[in-house]
Amino acid sequence: MRWLNEMRNPAAKCERVGHEMHEQRRRGYLKDTRGHFRCVAVAVKEKRTVCRRCGETGEWERVSERGINSLTLDSEWMDTLNETGEVWPHGIEA
Repeated sequence: MRWLNEMRNPAAKCERVGHEMHEQRRRGYLKDTRGHFRCVAVAVKEKRTVCRRCGETGEWERVSERGINSLTLDSEWMDTLNETGEVWPHGIEA
C-alpha cells in the first residue's frame, strides 16, 4: 500500500519519482532549558531537505548547538524568545 505510506509521508513520493531535493538551513536562539552553566540562551543551527518541485519538507534536524553567556537582541526578538522559548532572527537560508 504505497499510496497510504505516501499520504502519511509525502516526501516518500518525491524520493520515489526522483524529484530534486535541496537543503535549507536556519540559525536562531532557544531559551536555555537544559541548565548549561551560566547560559542565557542556546545558539542552534538546523537543517532540513525540501523538494524543489512540490515543496514538501522534511523535519528540522539539529546540526549544532552551543550555550551563550550574553545575548543582545531587539526588544521584539527578546519578547518573542521569552514568550515562545525560541527565536529565528536570521531566517531560512536556501
